[in-house]
Amino acid sequence: MQDLPVSQSPRSFIPPASRFFPGLALVSVLALGWLLRGIYILGPDLPPGPNGGYYPVQARAILRTGWPAIPDLPLLFYLQALTGWILSWFMSLEHALVLGTRLTDTFFPVLIVIPVFWFAREFARKERYYQAWASATFLTGLAAVGNHALLRMAGDYQKNAFALPLFLFYTYYLYQSFRESGWKNPLLALVFLVLTGLTHLGVTGLTLSFTGLFLLIGLAARKEFRKIGAAAAILVVILAATLFLASYFDPVRVGRLAFVMTYPYRLLSQSVLLSLLAGRGGGPVPEIGGYILGNALILLGLGIVYRQRDRIEPVTLQLLGTAGLCALFLCSPLIHFDISSRLVLMAYVPALILMVFIVARYPWGWKFGLPAAAVAVAGGLLTVLFGPPMSFSTDEYQELKEFREFLPEGQTLAVARHGLEWWVAWTMEIRITNQANLAVKTWNQYDAVVSVEETMTRDRPENRPPGPPRPEDRGPVPGPPGRRPPPLQPRWRR
Repeated sequence: MQDLPVSQSPRSFIPPASRFFPGLALVSVLALGWLLRGIYILGPDLPPGPNGGYYPVQARAILRTGWPAIPDLPLLFYLQALTGWILSWFMSLEHALVLGTRLTDTFFPVLIVIPVFWFAREFARKERYYQAWASATFLTGLAAVGNHALLRMAGDYQKNAFALPLFLFYTYYLYQSFRESGWKNPLLALVFLVLTGLTHLGVTGLTLSFTGLFLLIGLAARKEFRKIGAAAAILVVILAATLFLASYFDPVRVGRLAFVMTYPYRLLSQSVLLSLLAGRGGGPVPEIGGYILGNALILLGLGIVYRQRDRIEPVTLQLLGTAGLCALFLCSPLIHFDISSRLVLMAYVPALILMVFIVARYPWGWKFGLPAAAVAVAGGLLTVLFGPPMSFSTDEYQELKEFREFLPEGQTLAVARHGLEWWVAWTMEIRITNQANLAVKTWNQYDAVVSVEETMTRDRPENRPPGPPRPEDRGPVPGPPGRRPPPLQPRWRR
């Protein structure tokens, strides 16, 4: 017997007070998500991660020229520039732009709970409808905002974290487009597809892949095999148009993606699994644990859906199958390690669709949702407890600002390590590069090339030879929370 659609479920017997439960669950999860990200991102004096200085540089360039300084998909940068401009009414522009990038990174990724809330409303069983809606929102929302992956993207992968809620909004409206007639849902799906395409190339690829798989599964389930070729042709045209438009903003990354698509074997070379079998390691222990737990939970969710397949609406089953397969691919240990390290951070998003369905639809769904949420939140709390990785300190920041007055006259290029180069560009307001991208022809394009290096790096505990710790290393490092290096002295070379 097939379940009735939620729209036909009787709700008249629901006590009035319980109607507020879903809204309270939504507000609670949003508040908790903002609290966790606020502690993690706003706690240190500077944005965390090696790429923390990249976003203020882009926002400042937009305010000055109307365009990002480095070619990239621009939507988030314009939003951060607008936020910084508003904050500059109350503080200096320098502090406003840095704070603006941190506030957007704190606020917007947590909005992923809203499409979770909407999915829970559509999936909730008719018995104890509002309680099921609220419990699915709360448990799945906790897993969405409290997991390690979303916090790990803070500072470094801000565009990625910003685009993932847009992807989930898109999947909701795509799903509704096949359940309801009218133009509203297809139009909103198109809007979120465009917004995703203007934000992050990787999430755009995930969105198009999800769409293609969703359509192919639906056509295959209805045995409309003649339409599969036409659907595939349309998707190829959409993909080509997307890459063409994206190349206008970011030709380098589009070229890399086109290379991987042309030579797909590169995607499977030097995989995480092969690295582990060869004894070279597959990454930090928490990330390896993420692969294991992630695949186990996704497979368990798909197994539950498969056993209940006869009682699930066809379009809902189509959505769940697509979400599960996409999550398995993103969490696959068979992909190249460098690529997989980014994909695995996104795997939890399509998996949320499986989780919210199981918790909302079945009375025993909490037995799946509670452990999954507990594991996710435990990883997130440990991430917050240990603090964000800091590749740059406030002392270095002040030193770089002081060295700006000693820059040579004319066009100057600065060469610095990854994680330092963005802060050099921010404080010195000059062009930057690193050793890997430095070419011989570069020397003739500038009046001076300076190298920004760090001294005293051997005095860092992590760079010393093995042995007992020195007495001065046993105490805590003074300063803001987070794993930060001690003050370093830049050295300049002409």
